[in-house]
Amino acid sequence: MCHSVEVYLPSMIRSAAEQRIGEMDFAAAGRERGAVEAGLGLLARLKALFGRGDKSLMQERVTHG
Repeated sequence: MCHSVEVYLPSMIRSAAEQRIGEMDFAAAGRERGAVEAGLGLLARLKALFGRGDKSLMQERVTHG
């Protein structure tokens, strides 16, 4: 093997690995962001459903007989 290949190959491999790790981190952050957005959307829907003053959904009706 040529001397320059022996010298530069390890750094090229390390650089490529670091690039791939960075890409995977970026993809994982995107998935996490999507999960958080979905969770916040669900929370907003639940808050709108239960927080709008419609107490019949959360409490039994009391009848005075």
